[in-house]
Amino acid sequence: MSGPKDLDDREGLSDLMARIRSNGVRTVLVERADRLARDLMVPEVLLAEFRKLGVTVMAADSGTDLTAGDDDPRPASSFDRCSAPSLRNGCLP
Repeated sequence: MSGPKDLDDREGLSDLMARIRSNGVRTVLVERADRLARDLMVPEVLLAEFRKLGVTVMAADSGTDLTAGDDDPRPASSFDRCSAPSLRNGCLP
């Protein structure tokens, strides 16, 4: 993936992208949206790449689909009904 330098230096992110491409991961859960990257441009580059790969990125603290655009026809995920504390207690269906 090409983009800001921050992307090249993140071993965990590189591993995640390799797994997405190799085994069909379709949902990524991040603790909070601001944990995706430090640089303001990096999340946009990452989210565009995730969208291109058909991957949904969800923020655990808010239940927000970070990859959904304003014109995105996808229905809200059942994840939206869960809060971060309930996830730790097995809220996901």
